[in-house]
Amino acid sequence: MRSGFTRDGMLLAVASVAVAILLWLQVSLLSQPSKQKELEVMLGFRDLPAELTVIEGLDKVNVIAEAAPDQLDKIRTQDVTAFVDLSEAKEGRRSYRVQWTAPSKLNSLLTLKQSAVWITLARKKKISKQVEVIRLKTIAPGLVSDPTNDLVEPAEVTIEGAEDAVNRVSKAVVLLDMSQVRINGVYQADVELRDEEGKPIKAEDGKQIKDMTVEPKSVKVRVAVSAAPTSRALLVVPEWVGEPPFGYRVIGYKIQPTQVMVDGVPEAVNAQTTIRTEPIDLKNLRANTTATVKLKPLDQKNAKLSSDKVKVTIEIERVAIEPSVPTEGPSPGG
Repeated sequence: MRSGFTRDGMLLAVASVAVAILLWLQVSLLSQPSKQKELEVMLGFRDLPAELTVIEGLDKVNVIAEAAPDQLDKIRTQDVTAFVDLSEAKEGRRSYRVQWTAPSKLNSLLTLKQSAVWITLARKKKISKQVEVIRLKTIAPGLVSDPTNDLVEPAEVTIEGAEDAVNRVSKAVVLLDMSQVRINGVYQADVELRDEEGKPIKAEDGKQIKDMTVEPKSVKVRVAVSAAPTSRALLVVPEWVGEPPFGYRVIGYKIQPTQVMVDGVPEAVNAQTTIRTEPIDLKNLRANTTATVKLKPLDQKNAKLSSDKVKVTIEIERVAIEPSVPTEGPSPGG
C-alpha cells in the first residue's frame, strides 16, 4: 500500500480550504454591525397639468440607507430619485404619495422617510408687460440724458405663475444707476416685478418652491447720453436792405435784446459768436419804425437759441433840402 498524498487528495484539500475561507468571510461580514445614514434627495414633480403650477410644498425628502459601513460609503445621493406623480392633480392643497427609484442592488438598503407630502397647486396665468426704466442717482458731470430716448431690448417680458400672484403684478421695471452710465453705453439689468404701490413682489421664503417666472430675466438698456450742453451769448447783428426814400435817412437803431443765448453741445455752441437778423427793408420808411424781426436759423443742428425773434427800432430823420436858386438871365430890353 502506497503512502503520501494522491492528486485527488490534494485537490480535495485545496477545495476544503477555499470553502473554509468563504465561510469565514461570510460570517465576518454578517457579524459587522450595520449603520444608517440619511440622504437628502431633491423631490421632482412629474406630469403636472399644463394649466396648474406648484406654489407650496417640500422640494426635498429624506431617504434612510442602512448597510454595513463599507457598503454605506458607496451609496450616493445622486443614485436615488424621488418624485410625485401629479398627472391627476387638482387645484388646491392635497397629500400626494412620494415615489422613488434607485439601482436594484440598493433597493433592499433604502427606506423612504416621507411616504407622502402636502402640495398646493394653483391655476396658472401668463401675461406680458412693457419694461420700464427707473433711474437712480445723478448722471456724471458733463453728461446729459433724455429718458424718453432710452431703448430697452427686449421691450417686453413674459410673466407666468399662479393666477393670484400674477394678478398682483402692476409693472415690470429695471433699475439703472445713472452715475455709472456713459456715452454709447449698453447696460444689462435684471427685471423686477412690482405691485400697484410700486413695491417689489417676492416669494415668501420657505413657503414657495416655484415663484413666478420672468422671461427674459434680464434686459439690455441703451441709454441716450450726450455731452452736456453749454451756453453762450450771441451778439445780434442787423442785416439791412434798401434805403429810405429821397429826403430821409437812418440816424440810429436799437435792438432788444442785443444778445440771445444759444444752448447745445460744445462743438455747436462754439461755432459762432454772432447771429444775424433776416433782411430788414428800409424802403418807404419816412418815420421811426419798430418791428419784430426773425433771426436767421443756426447752421448747427445741435444748438438752440433762447429766442428766434428780436425787436428792432429804426430812427428816421427827414433831411432838409435847400431850394435851388434860378440862374439870372439878361434883362428885358437889355
